[in-house]
Amino acid sequence: MVKFMTEVKKIEMPGSADITMVAVFHETLKEALNAGVPISFNAAAVTRADTAFLQLLTSFIIEASTRKISITWESMSEAFEQSIKLLGLSERFK
Repeated sequence: MVKFMTEVKKIEMPGSADITMVAVFHETLKEALNAGVPISFNAAAVTRADTAFLQLLTSFIIEASTRKISITWESMSEAFEQSIKLLGLSERFK
């Protein structure tokens, strides 16, 4: 019997998840989508997340869902959770 290990793309989110990081993080997310494997985010280090960054992530989550790519969250900082809640995005980030 052969066992297959499913590759998972792990993405560490930056401490300051704001508009200054959007361009760089967009490339990271694009590569992850193109890999076509499950994606696991770690947002434990996030101390700040602004609307522009969360818009990028929301768009990514929608596209990953369309492509049937699963997303999991290893950990979320309190600041990150508060930001997504404030913008009414909690359901998207489950």
